[in-house]
Amino acid sequence: MMDHEAVVMLSVVVMAAVHGLLRYTKLGKAMRATAANRSLARNCGIRTDRVVTVTWALTGALCGVAGTVFAINNGSFGATSADLFLVVILAAVFLGGPGQAYGAMAGALIIGLATEISAAYINPSYKYVVAFLVLLIVMAVRPGGVLGATA
Repeated sequence: MMDHEAVVMLSVVVMAAVHGLLRYTKLGKAMRATAANRSLARNCGIRTDRVVTVTWALTGALCGVAGTVFAINNGSFGATSADLFLVVILAAVFLGGPGQAYGAMAGALIIGLATEISAAYINPSYKYVVAFLVLLIVMAVRPGGVLGATA
């Protein structure tokens, strides 16, 4: 089993790298501009098709890292291994606000803490239910997410 501290450290390093990419690089600025208004970004000289392609490549690389950590942590990986995590992932994204990179990071941290803390006080098999309940509450109270636009 992979040490939990190593997973946390890897998560912090990856989040810091994504933050550095989005905040301090020319590519990050182009990514943010393309996400905000693709046609305006293209008219300003940004090669939006290339930005989208690089963004998908980076997304694939990050998914590869996540899958590798998952497989190492659980000992195996199959086509349906991560079905339970889909609710957790959606809860994290919607908690932070769809389209908000920092919101997704904050949402993932909040959902992760909520599920793991709830597992300490109730049956651990219900921690995915807690993530689903958080998702339902956020969708009812603030559909745009915590950092997203207000409805």
